[in-house]
Amino acid sequence: MKKIFLMGDSICGHYRPRLSELMKGRADIFGRQDLEAAFQDLTPFCNSRADLEVIQTFCSDPAFKPDLISLNCGLHDIKVSRTDNSHEVEPEEYRRNLIEISKFLRGKCPLIWVRTTPVDDSIHNQAGSPFFRFNADVELYNKIADEVMDKYQIPLLDLYGFTRNLGADGRTMYIDHVHYHESVRELQAAFIAGYFNAYLQEKK
Repeated sequence: MKKIFLMGDSICGHYRPRLSELMKGRADIFGRQDLEAAFQDLTPFCNSRADLEVIQTFCSDPAFKPDLISLNCGLHDIKVSRTDNSHEVEPEEYRRNLIEISKFLRGKCPLIWVRTTPVDDSIHNQAGSPFFRFNADVELYNKIADEVMDKYQIPLLDLYGFTRNLGADGRTMYIDHVHYHESVRELQAAFIAGYFNAYLQEKK
């Protein structure tokens, strides 16, 4: 059975249980920690700077041999400080981090890039939020990722487009500022499982 190493933000953590069910018998979905521990310690759901370090550490270990790495990072990168309007990871550093990830994994392990999911500005950036997020930044950072992955011939899984097409009313999509209702997570998992199954079939 194939092994797929899943890396991503909390969106990934939410669709992971259903994805694991859908891939049962075809692939073992695993990550840095088990799901319960991951939600107690959010370090697996980090920005591109942290994910570059994780990948360099894990993939330097000869015992770490997944058949595929599925990676998303972006929602943490685009966080905007309320004090100075800086991003947690600015666009050009984001580009450099993705380039380094792509170059490092070349010849080591196949990678699939998952595009960052949408943000509803009016829902996310209400008073009391410790930082801002803007969908314009999601689109910018996705564009940067598209360019890097195209250059390094890495397949793209368009979770952004898929999720955006599910509905325009954020109130029916989100349970809070950025996370999705269970019904949306199940659809995301089914979309990703279909992609993974097609990928594994093609690689037979």
